[in-house]
Amino acid sequence: MKFLNVRTATYITLLAGATIGLYSCSPTQEPFRTVQFCFTAANGSSQLRDELRQISNEEKMTFHDVSDQSYEQVKSSAPQLLHNIDRSNYIEIFVGKDDGMGLGAGNQGLGGNQVAVGFTAGANPGLAAQFSNRVLERLHKKWKIFDVSKGSAAQPLNCQENK
Repeated sequence: MKFLNVRTATYITLLAGATIGLYSCSPTQEPFRTVQFCFTAANGSSQLRDELRQISNEEKMTFHDVSDQSYEQVKSSAPQLLHNIDRSNYIEIFVGKDDGMGLGAGNQGLGGNQVAVGFTAGANPGLAAQFSNRVLERLHKKWKIFDVSKGSAAQPLNCQENK
């Protein structure tokens, strides 16, 4: 497996699509939709891991949690991007199909109490849009979702204001 060595937090939305592409052996795609949200509980990163694992199973997609490996890479190469995120709250998770359709979730450059999720289309943009809607409907039941403007990167949210 290859792991990305990301050196700037401003490309977190591109990271999701790029890594899904690496795992699925398809060309790298820029996410067609990116959202972000704050966790409402101290165990938010754990809740998200569980939720994405369930989504992966239900959608018959592959689940890759490369958080530990990525954390070590970032810690040694660009520790300022960790924003005081400890290993247990660091997230870099990918859920996808072989054609590149799926999602990537990460909080590098954002903080341990929030995450960005980017969706890639793969070979079927229509199915990917339906998938993203199902996932966001589900996530919205737990967290307040914010859309990230197309072409923009996720920026740290003030989670005290957004609970």
